[in-house]
Amino acid sequence: MSVISNVSRTFFNGYNVATTNWIYNSSDGNNATTGWISAKADNVVVQVCVASLYTKAMLYRIEGRQTNGLSRSASIYVTSVAAAHGVDVLHEVSEKIDQIRVGARLVAMTASITGSPCNFYAAAILTEIK
Repeated sequence: MSVISNVSRTFFNGYNVATTNWIYNSSDGNNATTGWISAKADNVVVQVCVASLYTKAMLYRIEGRQTNGLSRSASIYVTSVAAAHGVDVLHEVSEKIDQIRVGARLVAMTASITGSPCNFYAAAILTEIK
């Protein structure tokens, strides 16, 4: 088998997560229709990086949905990050879905943030194989 296409789509690029509401695709917002990209590929991997985290904790989730039928989002992966150091992970999406998005939010607001903000990065790598 050989790779015929390998495309990266960025959701967040050094975004300062500063809200307890879910935010999708940086400034796209937090409603049901924002942040979706096509995920029709043979292999879908989502890379997530928290470069620095100086609040108590943040959550991120990967959501998928089919565009036919219910067209409702479903969580594929949800986790919290609570560390004052970097986190860099890959999530392989085994579900066959039409669209995907990544959301992030703080667990709780803090009175002051010392050092760097919550620098959040997320991208999907879509690979087609022949």
